[in-house]
Amino acid sequence: MVRLDDILVGRPPLNFLKVETDGFDFEVLHGAEQTLRRDRPAMTIESMPGFHGEGEAINGLRYLQSIGYGRFHLLDPAGHCFLSTDDANEAHANFDQHVYGTYCDILTCAAGSPAEKRLGTHLVLRKGELPAVATSGGRRGPLGWFRRRG
Repeated sequence: MVRLDDILVGRPPLNFLKVETDGFDFEVLHGAEQTLRRDRPAMTIESMPGFHGEGEAINGLRYLQSIGYGRFHLLDPAGHCFLSTDDANEAHANFDQHVYGTYCDILTCAAGSPAEKRLGTHLVLRKGELPAVATSGGRRGPLGWFRRRG
């Protein structure tokens, strides 16, 4: 097995990381700890109910918080944010039993990073309205930056 840190040695800084490994997401992130601490990229992690072993998901979220990723934005398959929280327990409870069905993506940025600042200026929650996410191709989906509302 090769760690992501070993692959990324000597490469330019990583700005964004999408982890979609069918239940091995947090193992991949453990193997990228040096990169995550050094580059502090924004990232999405896919999750499905039952995807992760008992305790693995909550421990993975707590691990991310321990290395500086403190806020979690949960996105449904259409790219709508249905929860933003600093609480790993709340994030875990919602992505493991959310009402949107098949899976959700967890978007997170390192605290104080340029990515977090950009995200903060684009995410606007209005009462009764879910923000959308736009992909680089202009389609709505779970990747990209939150589209400015209003």
